[in-house]
Amino acid sequence: MQARIALVAAAERAAALRSHDQALRYFEQALMVTIDPTDTAVLVERAAAAASAAGHHANAESLYRR
Repeated sequence: MQARIALVAAAERAAALRSHDQALRYFEQALMVTIDPTDTAVLVERAAAAASAAGHHANAESLYRR
């Protein structure tokens, strides 16, 4: 739980700084330690948005279809 919170915070900071590639990596790491389906859904959506903002449209589409 603590790891997920820290990773999401890092992802949010990276996204705020327009470092979308880094935000995507942090969101993906947060997904690896997330168990709750609701939290997973939120993180998938945010990871997909970061992927899209970084120009990784195929990855974003794959995440949205998850």
